[in-house]
Amino acid sequence: MDYLKRIWLTPLLILFALSGSAALAAMDDEAWAPTPPRLSFIDGEVSYWREGADDWARARSNLALAEGDALYTGQNANLEVQFGSRSFVRADENSQLSLLEQEERYIQFKVASGRVSFDMRSLAVGDTVEVSTPDAVFTIEHPGYYRVEVGSRDTHFVTRRGGEATVTTADGRALSIYPSEDIVVTAGDPARVATYAAPAPDAWDSWNDARSDRIGESISARYLPPDVYGAEELDRYGHWREVPSYGSVWIPYGMSAGWVPYRNG
Repeated sequence: MDYLKRIWLTPLLILFALSGSAALAAMDDEAWAPTPPRLSFIDGEVSYWREGADDWARARSNLALAEGDALYTGQNANLEVQFGSRSFVRADENSQLSLLEQEERYIQFKVASGRVSFDMRSLAVGDTVEVSTPDAVFTIEHPGYYRVEVGSRDTHFVTRRGGEATVTTADGRALSIYPSEDIVVTAGDPARVATYAAPAPDAWDSWNDARSDRIGESISARYLPPDVYGAEELDRYGHWREVPSYGSVWIPYGMSAGWVPYRNG
């Protein structure tokens, strides 16, 4: 009986941890705060800075990001931040990415330098993702794949997979961006904006596709609501089982007798 009790408690606690914001919403009548983006993948040296800190610190996987947090990838490093069930932002080496603001249906990132991709397989109607760069702001309200490269003078914004957006320059000009375009914003007073056909996908784009494809292959994602993100991580640490009179439960690997969640890891 104690064993079944532990099995019952484990998935309940895991689900609560993954969807904590939604669970808290059910406890009161106030609008619930959106789930914080999480640093879902790190490869190489990645640093982060939080407001009030004296210096940059080494980033760790599963870090929950707060407004004002900044991330920097070193040489030969990259990272992935998940901010929705099927929405990701990934940064290549020598890139700086910040979370500026997050509300219930709005999130704003800043790309100060380097190469960053926004891969959004789904985006609900009314949701907005805003990308701030040194010379322009890009507003995204449609699912798709978006690649941003910020250099010393030029900023490239490439749309793929049906992506559409709007670019607003520092002097207030707003232009529509259509699928398969490469928008180049050149620093100046005023900034210059040019439109080209999107270049062919390269290795960076293929790596992004592969990272997002793994969500569709996740076994755990089939058991959890679509708005719970991070579910695919459960595949690495446990398995699912049907328990009579209860239903589907997730059981971690290597659980010894007397194991308690959040005490032994």
